[in-house]
Amino acid sequence: VRASNNPHPVLNPILKRVSEMLSDNYLDAEEAEELKEILKKLTGNDDTLGEMGKSSTLPLCEPPPDVSFKDKVFVHTGTFAYGNRKEVEAAVTELGGTCKSSVSKKVDFVVLGIYVTDSWIHEKLGRKIEKAMEIRSQINHPQIIHEPHWEAMLIKARNLWDGGRL
Repeated sequence: VRASNNPHPVLNPILKRVSEMLSDNYLDAEEAEELKEILKKLTGNDDTLGEMGKSSTLPLCEPPPDVSFKDKVFVHTGTFAYGNRKEVEAAVTELGGTCKSSVSKKVDFVVLGIYVTDSWIHEKLGRKIEKAMEIRSQINHPQIIHEPHWEAMLIKARNLWDGGRL
């Protein structure tokens, strides 16, 4: 690692220090800890768990609402641990709901996949979330929920369905 000839007030001192650390082709534990602290300061991230462990700034409804499926309209956005888009939507339609690809006033729930992070605003899926927030501020829905809550409600609805109560 070499500092460039172009002086940069933040990066060049870091590159210089990393070059010093690696000059013997070995990063010992003390150097590794120092490098970790440098990177934390540079990124503003003191979370050792990574992106999934960050506290959420997702615009989720609090408290999470009850979710019913029959005759409700869902929009799913992001990546889901539950499965691919086809599987996620099939779970909703199996219980009498419908799925749309875009947010409108007719949508009851916008479900954010578990892998949607607090950097959602910078991603393509952010447009759906922004639209849902805009509509929600006008007419108090759609409800914005996270995949874990959606899945818990799905399991509850299936149990009721299997029991013949729906």
